[in-house]
Amino acid sequence: MDKKTSKKSGLELMRILSMLFIIVYHIIEHSGIIVQAVGGSRFLLILIEAFFVVHVNSFILLTGYFQSQKKARLSKVISIINSTWFYKLFSLAGIVILVKYFSFSNSIDMSFHQKITSILPLDRNVNWYINNYLLIYIFSPFLNILVEKLSKEKFKKLILVMFVIFSLIGTLLIGSVVPAYGYGRSILTFIFLYFVGAYLRKYPIEESRIFNTYTDKMKKYLFLAIYVVLALIIMAFRMTSIGIFDFGSAYGEIADVLNTLTISFLSPLVILEAVSYFLFFKNMTFNSKVINFIGGTTFGIYLLHENIYICSNLYNWLGIEKYSNYGIKMIGIVIVLGIIIFIVCMIIEIIRKAIFKFFYKRKFAEKIRNKVQIFIKSLGLDINY
Repeated sequence: MDKKTSKKSGLELMRILSMLFIIVYHIIEHSGIIVQAVGGSRFLLILIEAFFVVHVNSFILLTGYFQSQKKARLSKVISIINSTWFYKLFSLAGIVILVKYFSFSNSIDMSFHQKITSILPLDRNVNWYINNYLLIYIFSPFLNILVEKLSKEKFKKLILVMFVIFSLIGTLLIGSVVPAYGYGRSILTFIFLYFVGAYLRKYPIEESRIFNTYTDKMKKYLFLAIYVVLALIIMAFRMTSIGIFDFGSAYGEIADVLNTLTISFLSPLVILEAVSYFLFFKNMTFNSKVINFIGGTTFGIYLLHENIYICSNLYNWLGIEKYSNYGIKMIGIVIVLGIIIFIVCMIIEIIRKAIFKFFYKRKFAEKIRNKVQIFIKSLGLDINY
């Protein structure tokens, strides 16, 4: 077994922490607590977001790091769609039961169109991360050709050109392009960060000559220090953006750029912060079955907690906005709620995986898989099932 892949629990720990970051970040944004908070309370929330904004980028880096060394499989595509579909149906059924029989409020339109959208395995407007992830996974064999064929220097130039054009220029000079893609929520971000993750796998930066004089421990904490410094810079930019926004149109433009630098997934600051965060965990050399197991549930946790019915209702049901000016206590409440949501969603995902595994092992399921493989071969397609 490859030494680097056998000691991957550091990255699995990052996967777990990043998912918790996503949940807490969504609690802050979806609940409206950051709008209600003032003074020190708002400062603390912005500080948390500055440290947690690496969440999505870290997952894309992971995809590039691992998938660049793997073959894409049709069964994985089917598994992603099935998981997404399950949680859409599960959440729709749950909201109907809660509203109809337990008098819960519902802020989502339950029109016929919305119900139809909710029962489809995928949709255009809601699951942006899943749609992009599927696309990058399907295209990974072609991206991997570049990863394999490019020399180290050309690979480095490719990443540098993409960073300058899409991140630096896109954010600083033509910032309106970034918001047009949902502040980096596009396939463009995934492709760029996929290549970065693949590069870090193929050419480990910690093994370069720059770090020859550093011990493993020193490297790890250097990356952690860079992550902390960048998070503080992001927090400072966000506070400055809020402070100057009302000074006039010229200041408003500067405020918009500063704000984009702090929240866009294509922001150079957010990208560099995510890379340093990733490298800190990448350089952890330990193996834990428990960590690896929990890490394997994060995809389901994301699908459930970010379902439109859950994210649009749960935080209102919990009444989180009433804690907006609790100061340091508010931070504890938000983080504890995030951990509870993580654990509940994890338990549901473990049950879902057990159910799917049970049916996967049935003879009828095996027959269906065999027929699909035979059909694919009959078409003359060379697809790795």
